Amino acid sequence: MTANQFLDPVSLTTNYRSAFEIVEFNNNFFRQATNDNKNVFPLLAEAYQTFEQTARENAPTGGHVEVGIFPYEDNEELVLQEIIKTVRKSLDDGYDLRDIAILTRRVYHSSLIAQYLNDHNI
Repeated sequence: MTANQFLDPVSLTTNYRSAFEIVEFNNNFFRQATNDNKNVFPLLAEAYQTFEQTARENAPTGGHVEVGIFPYEDNEELVLQEIIKTVRKSLDDGYDLRDIAILTRRVYHSSLIAQYLNDHNI
């Protein structure tokens, strides 16, 4: 027996939580990622070929996505300073801490960033 026997994947077409701009970013990101990588990662293309969501009616506007890819191991302090700068700018722009997410590749990086933010009263 495998888990797949019990799964019935359903694509949710409406995103009820995110601001309009976030939904649009996600749609564009996955569309581009699948188009650019369909020959290299055919399962990725297959998994996201029908992925597209609409924002809920009356979804808030003003969402913002910023993507940064850093050579983390080589510039740890520089990357942490850049994260602080970005978070502070977001707060200055009127976003709340609950509106901000920082995604990392490894748990270790998440812990390090959390400690650094805490050390800087964020």
